[in-house]
Amino acid sequence: MRKLLSVAVVLIVLAVFCLPSIVHNTDTVLAASPSWAKIFGGASGDEAFSVLQTADAGILVTGTTASFGEDNALLVVKLNSGGSILWTKTFTDVADYNSTSAVETKSGEIAIAATSTSEDVLFLKLDAKGNILVQKTYGGDGKDWPTQIVQTSDGGFIIAGNTTSFSEGQGQGLILKIDASGGVKWATTLGDVDTEKQVLACESGDNGIVVACSTAIRGAGDDDILVCKLNSSGSLGWARTFGGASEDVATSIASASGTDSVVAGYTASLGAGNDDCYVMKINSSGGVVWSNTYGTGYNEEWYGMTKASDSGFVLAGLTLGFDAKNDDVFLAKLNAGGAVQWAETFRGDNSDYANAVTQAADSGFVAVGVTESFASFDQQNYDFLVIKTDSSGGIPGSSKYLFSANLHAAIAKLTASTAGIKSASVSVGAAKSSSEDSIPKLLSATICGGSQTIVTLQINNPKMNVNGTEKAIDEQGTKPIIKNNRTLVPIRAIIESLGGTIAWDGTAKKVTLALGSTTMQLWIGSSTAKVNGKDIHIDKDDPKVVPEIINSRTMIPLRFVAENLGCDVLWESNTQTVTIKYPMS
Repeated sequence: MRKLLSVAVVLIVLAVFCLPSIVHNTDTVLAASPSWAKIFGGASGDEAFSVLQTADAGILVTGTTASFGEDNALLVVKLNSGGSILWTKTFTDVADYNSTSAVETKSGEIAIAATSTSEDVLFLKLDAKGNILVQKTYGGDGKDWPTQIVQTSDGGFIIAGNTTSFSEGQGQGLILKIDASGGVKWATTLGDVDTEKQVLACESGDNGIVVACSTAIRGAGDDDILVCKLNSSGSLGWARTFGGASEDVATSIASASGTDSVVAGYTASLGAGNDDCYVMKINSSGGVVWSNTYGTGYNEEWYGMTKASDSGFVLAGLTLGFDAKNDDVFLAKLNAGGAVQWAETFRGDNSDYANAVTQAADSGFVAVGVTESFASFDQQNYDFLVIKTDSSGGIPGSSKYLFSANLHAAIAKLTASTAGIKSASVSVGAAKSSSEDSIPKLLSATICGGSQTIVTLQINNPKMNVNGTEKAIDEQGTKPIIKNNRTLVPIRAIIESLGGTIAWDGTAKKVTLALGSTTMQLWIGSSTAKVNGKDIHIDKDDPKVVPEIINSRTMIPLRFVAENLGCDVLWESNTQTVTIKYPMS
């Protein structure tokens, strides 16, 4: 029933000074579903490389951005469980080496490894709100860059990466052990490592360090997987290669039960054809416990892996199989023995893939990466992609995007051999970097989710109801009112509760709303708005209906906004209640 909307222009009230360019509300915001898919970004390219489930049930994503800052920056985004933005930070003077890595410490801090513009390893430690506690760089005269950071049992960290500073012409692997404050404990180089590929590490059950990387010099031919075991002091215990006649690449590693480890990546030497996903479990001596390929004959590659609470493993990457039009996000769950429990693809028309995955607090999973298919903020570029699934890899109501993949595992053992690589202890310098933190104007949009979010507001009531939970509309006690037959309600609380974002540009006097796949821009005093880049009249019958600032409040026509964002708006005159439902029934 839209009786009120049919007889009067309905406006939304929003305090201008409450329209920051990014949300800083740390309250938990209910989302439409515990499972969802969203994009985050700006006018240029933005890509996510790592994801954490934080102890406070939030989600922390790190990546690189060309949308904010000069040239390139490290972008850190904290989300709540529903995918709404809690805070964001950018850190400048970061080089685009297509990798960032983060881990939450036992005390709730965030440790991040990236590459500085001086081409050194950059270590950042942030508090729970993104403020810098420690920042240091490590390196030599050449290039030094990390690909992974892990916390060790002693409270310190291992940073794995590559170096040309401490090698004779050819690049080498770099394993750096630092304490909780970033002080260097030891650093080791590994020879014959392919610097075009990632170097990964995990701590094993005996406090040793297992390193997985790739080598084009040792092994059976082309790139082979190279796995090394270091003791807790950095000394090399053993090194083995695993490979065939074609390319075999390690992209992730995780500790398994006891002292075993699991290495994942892709192989062109074995399997159904082209690149196939590859996973192997090895013991503390480098012996293969089991190894499998997973593929369709098209390209399938896994880039990220996490150990699940049931001792299985979830992997994330890309596939060109399963009727993909282009690269599709590829997720799969394996049990502890490597058997497939479920597999899903997330499908768009252009290239989309996942770089990392973690298990969420509700036993679901969060995968992050990049999307070109759903890049709403600049169709010529790409955006962060964040997908939150349930424990079975699903997203209720997402049949348009998520498809089950009939994936089978095939036993496939690559040729294993002892690799006589060299390791050397090196000394690296540590100095404070010049990185700066700032707040980007990050936008977000929901691709898909589950059941409706229902927001109810009542005239002259400073509280709202979101999916059955009552909360204050804002900290100022703002109340919806009726003025001159118009209902005035605060838009910020509504949009955020629906899982969208809102930004205010004071110079241009522009409001930007993003919800679902829709981005809307409105200007104070203008009767025309933009919806996904298209000019639309706010009210064809009355050009005087425009956004206005009245008593330091921004007034926006609700009916136009709600319908174009895919919401139902209902008015109950007896109780003077407005009900907003998203998505539409």
